[in-house]
Amino acid sequence: MNTTNKLFAWQETKPGLAIIAVLDLFIAYIFVSIAIDTGSLLDYFIVIVFLALGITAAVKLIRKLISHE
Repeated sequence: MNTTNKLFAWQETKPGLAIIAVLDLFIAYIFVSIAIDTGSLLDYFIVIVFLALGITAAVKLIRKLISHE
């Protein structure tokens, strides 16, 4: 199994999803702080992208925890 496949497999595990969700939400928090300060639309767009990624990872994690996989 090559490194790319290992990474894709890891990001679907419970710890992987938890780390990705927290990291994405933290990055969104940082960029929302910057966006509010500067008023840049690009920063707001980056916030939306990272917020969506973080919420998606969090929902996948919750589904995995509920289904006990």
